[in-house]
Amino acid sequence: MYQKNNLTIQNFDKNNEYQTKKLKEMVDLLYQKDSSLHTISAKNIEKTITFLEENKNMGKIYLFYEDNQIIGYSILIFYWHNEYGGLLLNIDELFVIQSHRSKGIGKFFFEYLHQNYNQKIIGYALEVAPDNQKAIDLYTKIGFSMRHNHFLLKLKS
Repeated sequence: MYQKNNLTIQNFDKNNEYQTKKLKEMVDLLYQKDSSLHTISAKNIEKTITFLEENKNMGKIYLFYEDNQIIGYSILIFYWHNEYGGLLLNIDELFVIQSHRSKGIGKFFFEYLHQNYNQKIIGYALEVAPDNQKAIDLYTKIGFSMRHNHFLLKLKS
């Protein structure tokens, strides 16, 4: 657990029904509101929880609390990147509920990442929707830079 004032970052506990329920609700919100180009199957978050429980070295799920209320989450995935010659920490998902945005929670989370992972990785990676200017502003302010490559994807059918 990491705490600053009334904000706390905690490890997700898959055996905690309340945490699981809130995580699923926030994942739905992320894909309904912030990622309107596609939706996510409810089974996928279950698969992610199970995979990360069975492969703890591959990633982690964190929950953000303010005054003991869950207000956000992040899913982190570690992967080796040949081009950069080391382990990257991919911030696969980062979500804060609408009423708690622009309160420094993202910045607080990146401070936590820096303190806890900086010695193990060579950098951070993330994707952001092109129309999410507030997030882009935050990420560039804390040192992220736009890359020139496009993200392409082909899923097995």
